[in-house]
Amino acid sequence: MVELKLSDNPNIALDLWKLIHMTRQNGLYRYSVGAHIILDLKRQTVAQSIIFVGGAPHPELTDWF
Repeated sequence: MVELKLSDNPNIALDLWKLIHMTRQNGLYRYSVGAHIILDLKRQTVAQSIIFVGGAPHPELTDWF
């Protein structure tokens, strides 16, 4: 699933909450991995990213990404 927003996002907390619940293995979606990625389109770089596994941020995968 990809959701793209081309404007400032005043409610990042809601996006992170959704990823936590969508990657829980006992939840409705049970996605294996979820990613919250903020792109800097002008610089063509990843400004921020958080990878979620099992309903929680996964620091090692986030660092790798």
